[in-house]
Amino acid sequence: MRALHLPGVPDGSTPPFRFPDSPPKPADLDYTTADFPEPRPPPSPKATTPSYLLRVLTTALTRGELTWAEILEPSRFHAYGSAIPGHDVVGIVEKVFRVEGNETEASPPKYFPGDKVWALLDFDRDGAAATYTIALEHELSLVPAIPPHITNISPSQWNAVLATIPLSGLTGYQALFSHGHLPPSSLSTPDPRPSPQPRVLITGASGSVGAPTLQLAKAAGFHVTAVCSSTSLPFVTDTLHADAVIDYTSESFTSIPDAFASRALAPVNLVIDCTGSALLQPILSSPASMLVRNAGRIVTVVAPLAVIAGSETQAAANQAALDEAGVAADFFIVKPDGVELRVLGRLVEEGRLRGLVDEVFALEDGRDAMQVVESRGRRGGGKVVLRVAEE
Repeated sequence: MRALHLPGVPDGSTPPFRFPDSPPKPADLDYTTADFPEPRPPPSPKATTPSYLLRVLTTALTRGELTWAEILEPSRFHAYGSAIPGHDVVGIVEKVFRVEGNETEASPPKYFPGDKVWALLDFDRDGAAATYTIALEHELSLVPAIPPHITNISPSQWNAVLATIPLSGLTGYQALFSHGHLPPSSLSTPDPRPSPQPRVLITGASGSVGAPTLQLAKAAGFHVTAVCSSTSLPFVTDTLHADAVIDYTSESFTSIPDAFASRALAPVNLVIDCTGSALLQPILSSPASMLVRNAGRIVTVVAPLAVIAGSETQAAANQAALDEAGVAADFFIVKPDGVELRVLGRLVEEGRLRGLVDEVFALEDGRDAMQVVESRGRRGGGKVVLRVAEE
């Protein structure tokens, strides 16, 4: 099969890339036209649900994914080639792998050849920048239909839009509801207004994670204060409909706590950080400034809190400030979840969540696509998509 992948390593040789000090660059990616082995389901003697071979239609690339620890695990390197990126997938079920060795507890398959599905694939397996990929049943959901209000879009374009949602959308969903402890029930009806109305602060609100997180928060009826650059202000206000915006690139900006104080903004129930140390550290070290309410939470998707702090001394000071204010802080990595993905699909069909495409490349141009991803950073919310095949 065709595949975009890290280069192969001869048997017995040490991989040239390792986590965290020697990651590959986009230029290190290889494109194989025909001879990359077709994937097989991972061995799992405790499995009770089938796995599926998907014919890939589209996938999306994520900034920094070539540096992830799971991608650079030594066992991922083989003589024929190594890890395949692209963990968002839209595809067609080609084959069902039924459970072997545990048939008495096995569940019947939920999906069948010909079903069109989407998923976030776990990071410890190959991604979808290839002709075929493997998905586990708990990762999958049927794709949402094109909403009635969207016209003049082809199936190929819709597949590109859908590919931008699983990883970023699930990250936002889990940040708000699983780790942020806000009520997901407010997503059940359009235009809800829970009482009292939770307040959320999102840094990097125009980025590929921040944008869907903002959309989900608004879909749930929350008040959202967004932090973005001046170039992203129209997008965040006019397209994503943030209630308040802090421009961290303005000359008057010093820190988010100072911005809250100078504008007399009400404290929030939840901070979702999508940028890292520069904007988050002042919040961690001074939550008693009333930026975060007592019993509120701070959730970052960027790095562990010790890494954000930069030193053991600062980490201890951060924790003391958090404890004094009664605020919890957490870092997490998104997990695949087909049930949550169905919720996102319903919101897509209702027009309450939209995918954002930056640019679309053919699979054979995947190296160039990854270079674009790494060079553009967090601009504009859209993701770079690889079109692997047409339906």
